[in-house]
Amino acid sequence: MERRVFFVALLMVTLAGCTGETENDEKITGDSEVDSTSNSTNNSTNSMIVTIIIEGMEFTPTNIDISNGTTVRWINEDSMSHTATSDEGKFDSTSLEKGESFEFTFDETGSYPYHCNFHTGMKGTITVTA
Repeated sequence: MERRVFFVALLMVTLAGCTGETENDEKITGDSEVDSTSNSTNNSTNSMIVTIIIEGMEFTPTNIDISNGTTVRWINEDSMSHTATSDEGKFDSTSLEKGESFEFTFDETGSYPYHCNFHTGMKGTITVTA
């Protein structure tokens, strides 16, 4: 619980420091708690990055909606190895140990269900819109 509070506080501080946002900025949503998703601008590519935390044998958030061109970063915070593997073969993190991460940029609209190869009950979906 303390960790989630920390993420909320960190997200609030990060967002408070942002300037130059317009009405046309894309909204990132998920079906889980907002504190588990962070978005930031990668200065080298000027693309949006959304983070999914792997912890407690689940992806948090489980399902997200993002804009075309967004990079998703999975970070394994669990004590065991996991993967983030596309059901359709579009991406595969291979084995992620605790503290390791994997990124994939979604450049086509559509729905991308994924799972952990080691724990078949762990599932999520990325929905990409224009």
